[in-house]
Amino acid sequence: MSENEVKLLLALTSNIRLGVLMLDRANDLKEMELNFKYPEHQKYIRDEEYEEKRDEMLKGTQPYTLKGFEKQRKEKNGKSQ
Repeated sequence: MSENEVKLLLALTSNIRLGVLMLDRANDLKEMELNFKYPEHQKYIRDEEYEEKRDEMLKGTQPYTLKGFEKQRKEKNGKSQ
């Protein structure tokens, strides 16, 4: 895989992660709206299973950046020489 292909792949995965975080934020806002509208049903509105799945999916992840990619590449090249 060429360096440009790797950079494109990293950018794509970064965009996917950003999309997941945006959807997570939208879900949080909807949950807040429903909590204000129907406070008596708060325990039914709060989705614990969703929160567990989200935390599991994001556990150990970090945003991919071009600087991080360059740093990893330099470290890898330094070890292989």
